[in-house]
Amino acid sequence: MKKFGLGLLAVLLIAYVGGIFYFTQTTFPNTTINGEDRSFRNLGNLFEYSGEYEPITVIGKEDRTLTLQPNDIELQKRVKEAPEIHQNTVAWPLAFFENHTYEVEYESLYNHEKMSALLAESDHMRFQEEPVDAKIGQDENGRFTIEPEKEGTAIEQETLEEIIVEGISAGETEIRIPDEAYKAPAVRADDAKLVAEVNSYNELFDTKIVYDFEDREYEFSGQTLVDLYDNTPDGPQISRERARALIAQMARETDTFQEDREFTTTHGTTITIPGAESIYGWLMDVDATTDEFVEWVEQRHSEVTTPFYQQKAMHRGTDEIGNTYVEIDIANQWMYIYLNGEIIDQGPTVTGQPNLGTPTPVAVNYIRNKETDRYLEGNEPDSGAEYSSLVDFWFPINWSDVGIHNSTWRTEFGGDIYQWLGSYGCINVTDHLAETIMNHIPIGTPVITY
Repeated sequence: MKKFGLGLLAVLLIAYVGGIFYFTQTTFPNTTINGEDRSFRNLGNLFEYSGEYEPITVIGKEDRTLTLQPNDIELQKRVKEAPEIHQNTVAWPLAFFENHTYEVEYESLYNHEKMSALLAESDHMRFQEEPVDAKIGQDENGRFTIEPEKEGTAIEQETLEEIIVEGISAGETEIRIPDEAYKAPAVRADDAKLVAEVNSYNELFDTKIVYDFEDREYEFSGQTLVDLYDNTPDGPQISRERARALIAQMARETDTFQEDREFTTTHGTTITIPGAESIYGWLMDVDATTDEFVEWVEQRHSEVTTPFYQQKAMHRGTDEIGNTYVEIDIANQWMYIYLNGEIIDQGPTVTGQPNLGTPTPVAVNYIRNKETDRYLEGNEPDSGAEYSSLVDFWFPINWSDVGIHNSTWRTEFGGDIYQWLGSYGCINVTDHLAETIMNHIPIGTPVITY
């Protein structure tokens, strides 16, 4: 009996010592790594990844799919930082009654070049559509709208690779590319600057600047005003050059200063009077009109207005002469004085003497002033001698000292007197005709000589 007890003790001692030796190389029972049973495993590879490497499916927009086989990218997982092993081998028998748990973080390793090559050939990268920014458009009526942005399917390959690696590290076998990973439009439909710009363009589109020419109008509005603007880094900017071109075109079409014009004489004949020596008519101040026009466009200010002028006439309509004017028929040496469409006076005249080189200019001028008791001074064209003549009525009509005046020194008017005893360019008239002009015809009235 005593021998049996000693033998059993020897066996237990041998088993205990053997257990100590065994568990210096092997894990305790009830050992788990990240929840996986690793009991009685070699301590040397305790923390090695033991899971299966499954194919990885990458799903993106429009259900574009890429399946990565682990071998194709040489995928493997390695312990990021191995925890310290706690095994008290002397107390190994107690290990059967305890749990030994370890949490291990793994990092995924792969062949970068192979991964990049597979991604480059995938649908995710080959069939990309770049995002499109929201932008300003116009509807069928010309009004401005915002065309919404388009998200697109473009993604940076580096970004895609990071998402895949993160998914692999998390143990995912199906990785969905989040929308925010794709390239995003830089400008969206709710962009405050874009909304403000559209509102401003619509205000511009609705602006109407109308120039009134009595019997016709020039309206600048809608797309015409929009086309004056250029898109610059600082936002839409109006082109003064193009604005001035609009005003200059209006001036070319409406200015009459020194332009040839048709005139129907008292005899019913329509003639063309050259504009070279004429000073009656309209001459727009293009720069001043442009300055105001640009200011109103920038302020989105609608207005019915008239241009600025350097030279004005009596009437702004197409018929700028109107029905109050003085008509002088040089060939017949006769004057007609019209007031509101009626001849209120007429009579013979003496105009400039052609053979002295002082003919009365053929032109459309106007009565620039009305004076009485005026001395007309100058030099005789043939002798050069100075002269000074007193007239009772003086009506200058151009900028070269040509005018209408009475001539008390004359006893005869009309006929062909002007051919051999004509004036130095002026229109000599009787006292009666001069008094009619003085009393009934306003300054600025057209004077037509032909």
